[in-house]
Amino acid sequence: MIKDSINTDDIVLAFNNDASTAFENSKDAEDLGTNGAQIALSALSSDSVKTVIHHRPFPKKQQEIIPLTSDATSSGPYQLKLRALSNVPAIYEIWLKDNFTKDSLDLKHNNIYSYNIDKSTPATFGKKRFQLILRQSPVLGLRLLDFNAVKAAGGAKTTWIVENEANYTTFTLQRSTDNGKTWDDLDVKHKMLLIRDRKSFRWFGPDSL
Repeated sequence: MIKDSINTDDIVLAFNNDASTAFENSKDAEDLGTNGAQIALSALSSDSVKTVIHHRPFPKKQQEIIPLTSDATSSGPYQLKLRALSNVPAIYEIWLKDNFTKDSLDLKHNNIYSYNIDKSTPATFGKKRFQLILRQSPVLGLRLLDFNAVKAAGGAKTTWIVENEANYTTFTLQRSTDNGKTWDDLDVKHKMLLIRDRKSFRWFGPDSL
């Protein structure tokens, strides 16, 4: 958050699939406020703790919404700026939503948002105005183009073709022995092979197909 070249306030958001949406003492840092500060910015955890450092999991099918609190001691123009973005996979969109003006900004392509705080209008500041939204882009989602499975000596061989694959993409193959009523993951010891070689997999075992 920026008022001028002197008065600024920063927060850090880190995304990790092992993180919790709630506040974690071992990973997050609570915003305790600063005496004499003219502006204040923080991210709210899912249990409503104000943070200056907050970890969140990457979203899956459902988008991840992080409320932001923005406040100041006086009315006037302010800015929210995305200073840096690192190691966020291309599939994820990052949007800033302004609930007061009903506006949204794609932060990956526009990193500065200008707005006004009016201390006589509570809706222009506080914890309900801004939300940071992280979601998967439907255009860049993984798509299965082809899949084939054939019997092989002592087992089965599967091959597949996908698009929009990235270094965070993993695959799990399953098989059914009751005409599709239940499914079991294939041998766990082969799962690393799936991560390294994403387009073919060979499994050896009885009744493999």
